Amino acid sequence: MTAIKVVYDSLPAEEKQDCLIWGKHYSQAGVVNLFGSAYGIPKAFSYHGSFYLWAPKGQMPETVIAFTNGEATIDFFESYFNSVVAVKKVYNPYADFDKDVYQTIYICKRPKQSFDELKALFKRRVFE
Repeated sequence: MTAIKVVYDSLPAEEKQDCLIWGKHYSQAGVVNLFGSAYGIPKAFSYHGSFYLWAPKGQMPETVIAFTNGEATIDFFESYFNSVVAVKKVYNPYADFDKDVYQTIYICKRPKQSFDELKALFKRRVFE
């Protein structure tokens, strides 16, 4: 959680105002929403599992902090944003699976679609 806080704090004030966090896996979004307010970070969304049902609507913010385990690469987020920069890797020695030992945090800017369009794209991919 502190790594996301560091990335969020590095954003300019105008980008922080509307910023949200995209957890590639529902567990990532869930932990942000459960503990994030104590760290002063924004809410998270995800299109994985049941989080798909609670996805935001309307226009996406210009800046989204995204993170994922080792399965997804920068290419995943480049499909949805015009600018994606990997800014931090987080090591988790307690992960149950090797793919989850490292998580990458990205700063994504200038979305290519709205939340509504993104939800339509993930309609058949909620467990991906």
